[in-house]
Amino acid sequence: MPFLATALEHAGYAAAVAGLAITAYGLGLWLFTKLVRRLSGRWPTPVLMTVGGAQLCAGFAIVAVHVDMATVAVTALLLGGGWSFLHSSLQTWATSVVPEARGTTIAFFACALFVGSAVASWAAGPLAEHGRYALLFGLAAAAAIPLTAAAALTRRRYGTLHGELPRTG
Repeated sequence: MPFLATALEHAGYAAAVAGLAITAYGLGLWLFTKLVRRLSGRWPTPVLMTVGGAQLCAGFAIVAVHVDMATVAVTALLLGGGWSFLHSSLQTWATSVVPEARGTTIAFFACALFVGSAVASWAAGPLAEHGRYALLFGLAAAAAIPLTAAAALTRRRYGTLHGELPRTG
């Protein structure tokens, strides 16, 4: 996410215009959060996670192919959706695993989120510095696949081991 605006600037867009394009992220958060709220009682959590991961992967794949206002705005929208579906499902799961240690669990969850974001930005920085945005976003799309698979499959296994019944539409 932090490199979408700089990719647009690298493509010749003004910083204000690049900033405007990534406001679609907030719109995606708002819209998709409403949808997740409706679906969360009907769809199994691993499915919600898979939808979120697919949005992340698709968004990054779009800008890996071409960077312009439209592709960045669509990607930002999809990243907002991915956050709404995947992150919220992971966070909800984290708070329910050991309810008596909810505070500690969320502290570790937040720490992992921020450290992971920092490390990813650090690792991707040289690619952005050299204008290699196609590779940067392609790697992000590729990374979304095992992340999503690990989250959804682990959550599914957890549900099976703890006697959760699959929800039906």
